[in-house]
Amino acid sequence: MDTAFRLLGRTATGLAVFCLLCTTSASSSTPVSDSAMRRAFNYLLDESSNWSGENNCFSCHNNGDAVRALLAYQQEPHTFAGSSWRKLIKWFDQPGEWLKSPSDEFGESPILTFIQFGTARLAAQSGGLMAKNRVIESAIQEELLKSQSPEGYWKVEPEGHIGSPGTYGNALASFQAISILGTKQGKKFEAALERCLNWAFRQDPKSTTDVAAICHLLSLGENDATKSRSSKWSQHLIRNQNTDGGWGVFPRRYSEVFDTAIASLAITQTLAHPESKASLIKARRFLEETQESTGGWPETTRPSGGVSYAQHISTTAWALQALIHLSESNKTSD
Repeated sequence: MDTAFRLLGRTATGLAVFCLLCTTSASSSTPVSDSAMRRAFNYLLDESSNWSGENNCFSCHNNGDAVRALLAYQQEPHTFAGSSWRKLIKWFDQPGEWLKSPSDEFGESPILTFIQFGTARLAAQSGGLMAKNRVIESAIQEELLKSQSPEGYWKVEPEGHIGSPGTYGNALASFQAISILGTKQGKKFEAALERCLNWAFRQDPKSTTDVAAICHLLSLGENDATKSRSSKWSQHLIRNQNTDGGWGVFPRRYSEVFDTAIASLAITQTLAHPESKASLIKARRFLEETQESTGGWPETTRPSGGVSYAQHISTTAWALQALIHLSESNKTSD
């Protein structure tokens, strides 16, 4: 089935009907969310496995975002043992090629492509699908360090652009870059983290995506000032949650799946707030109720209401990761 036909069929279904890296098990969920996660996993597994054979390439959405979500849900090696997965694992060990394949649909920057494949590679390594390779890991880290801006963030889009499931935006891309680099691997990595945290501390984000990403970044800080600022943005998200349990691109805008996923992921970092649990329960219900019968979710696009297979896959990947974290936070807070 080619991509156009798959997209047409999924859109008709939709009419009828939030790198961070996650390596936790999805075992502590409600029956509804367990079913939702299982259906999303099966859907993404099929789409990701088929992509390279049908399109003769690897994509940031099917083989980056989707792979990261798949490995967050399940890490059984036999599930990822087909020929398409062997080719993908080989691709993950060729970071020099990643920079040559920016997405035509989004016109995204090569460094964003690098970050998306880099986080997926890290998930594959954490899941036991590939062995550690210090030479390749060092090459990836050096490329990221080289691309960090003097201000401390990773610029993947022009200033003022709102991040989307497949394009991230500068704040979310920066959090993902730091996730690849790690936070305790030597002085140059610590310096990169410090510059990024200083940049994040100075920000006054407006969009839900940026607020959530800044909240994530500041949660990595070890001093009281950064943790307090992270808590501030978490409370901002909770105050601006819509009555249906979701979040829009900005406060008081209608709810979108990606914005809901990324906001709820950020709130799980600060579960000390008494209001966090109720907020996350509502977010989980929103994601469960908006899932399509195929197992995916309606794509979040900028501007809203667009049709995009790539954004659909990335939206679904973020939603699955959010449900995994929401299930874990539900167990933790009980």
